[in-house]
Amino acid sequence: MGSIGRLTQRLCAYWNSGDLERFMDCYERCDTVSLIAKGKRIEGWEMLYHFFSQMFAHGERKGLLNSSNERIAYLAQNCATCTFDWTLVDGGRSLTGVCSLVLRKTEGEWRIVLDHS
Repeated sequence: MGSIGRLTQRLCAYWNSGDLERFMDCYERCDTVSLIAKGKRIEGWEMLYHFFSQMFAHGERKGLLNSSNERIAYLAQNCATCTFDWTLVDGGRSLTGVCSLVLRKTEGEWRIVLDHS
């Protein structure tokens, strides 16, 4: 598995362990990073941090997140897309979906610049 595939695995691991700081380290720390989810667009790393911090608040259970079927397309040496299926199991219910990411490689690390979940 390449470094982008490992990034999606780390996202799930950090989500499942409730590690907001490491989860957010997967996103590029800039004003143009964006998340499209729940019918909203959230822009800027600080706004994403605030959005996710509500989910991670007080160690509340967010469910267990898993990813599979990653498809990666390199657009340039430092730019790629990644789509994958996700499953979130929370108590007795299971939610599924597809996520698409745009990633940029800076300082040797792939980070998310656009997350459409």
